[in-house]
Amino acid sequence: MNRTVHEVRRYEDVRAALADPILVPELPAAAEGPVGASMAWLRASVPRFSSGGTHAARRALVETELARLDVARLEKAAAHWPDAAAKDAAPHVVRTLAQALGYPEPEMVAEAVAAVAGAYFGGEGPEADAAVARLVDLLSPAGQPHGSHEVAARICLLEQARDATAALIRQADGALAGARPTDARPTGARPTGARPVERLLHETLRDDPPVRALRRVAARDTRVA
Repeated sequence: MNRTVHEVRRYEDVRAALADPILVPELPAAAEGPVGASMAWLRASVPRFSSGGTHAARRALVETELARLDVARLEKAAAHWPDAAAKDAAPHVVRTLAQALGYPEPEMVAEAVAAVAGAYFGGEGPEADAAVARLVDLLSPAGQPHGSHEVAARICLLEQARDATAALIRQADGALAGARPTDARPTGARPTGARPVERLLHETLRDDPPVRALRRVAARDTRVA
């Protein structure tokens, strides 16, 4: 693999890099760690830091998890978000997803995901390793051994949904603030002028992305403009 790190920041370039299967995330350097109880194991097991056929197989596990979501139930749960301007949306995102997917102890899951998030893209520490172990205990599918790729896929889904979805909530809350009437509106009512989620997603990725710079290395020889 070419170890040259390509860093892109423009929205159009980020989209192009994400669509290029040859450009893959750089795996942070780290010592080996115990299976099912370390950041090193997690990074070595999730689709985020893999490429080629391995990435495709691991991504399919994440897509299988997403296919279990009841969208109507998820939207109903997400609608209870009180005020994105007053609180961090990230814990609410993880709790809501964990509940919708039927994971046990959503509050504990959200706390452990937060501890892992600080080291997910690089960094080590006993607290993050312990949080990985807690998530493996909580999220391992029935009949699957601790440290399986299935549980790694579940952790990956929650980790990568956390900041990205929280950014979308901030963008949506800012958009709705200008559309709200001065008096209180009925719970669940959609204010006039609220933008569709597809447009909000586009604006969030362009203006308030959870990762400001995309770093990729080439899995094989390629030309990066």
